[in-house]
Amino acid sequence: MGRFPKIYSATLRAGERSGYLDKVLAQYLSYQRTTRTFRKKFLSALIYPTFLMVFLFVGLAQAHSISPQIGYGIAIPLAVVAIILAAIRFKQRKDKGE
Repeated sequence: MGRFPKIYSATLRAGERSGYLDKVLAQYLSYQRTTRTFRKKFLSALIYPTFLMVFLFVGLAQAHSISPQIGYGIAIPLAVVAIILAAIRFKQRKDKGE
């Protein structure tokens, strides 16, 4: 097998047979640019969620090791409970229009 992607070989073959090699190559280059741009945007869009997931798991592991266990052996740090309650109160006040 060759070193070029199949789509490139097929594009060249089609361009040669049709007599429009210049137009076909221009379309292929446009396709390559679009694909590369999408890939860069997609990977950069994954960086933030990946960071959040890692931070969440590390934080949960640390919280589990230092927090008191309640209920069914589930560790809930007091700071997390306070943040959740504050968020609920904020949402209730916002819904009431205060």
